[in-house]
Amino acid sequence: MTYAIAGKEGLNDLIDVTLVATGSQLIFRRLRLAVKAYKLMANEGIKIPEDIGIIGFDNINDTEYTNQAITSIDQRISDQVNLAIDNLLKILNDEEAQTNIALKVKLIEKETTFRGINI
Repeated sequence: MTYAIAGKEGLNDLIDVTLVATGSQLIFRRLRLAVKAYKLMANEGIKIPEDIGIIGFDNINDTEYTNQAITSIDQRISDQVNLAIDNLLKILNDEEAQTNIALKVKLIEKETTFRGINI
């Protein structure tokens, strides 16, 4: 589906730089950019999530500035910090620290995507 958005220069800049399209979902690298895109699309009458879904990263509270809570990918920053501190303490104590640690992200489904999406 293609939309013509008046004053779309701002949206095009956001899209070109910040998102990956996954079917009918737009994934933004920052939730704040998802909020800006949400506002631009809503002002043009684009129905979210019926016409297109919006997903942001960070899972911060910026969605208080939108009519719908924006679905987000929680990168578990606090867990990353805790692991980094634990490893730093091990290094300082001449203990073996973990390497190549991978934490699974968590999709926080809210109101801007259909339930049960796969990313």
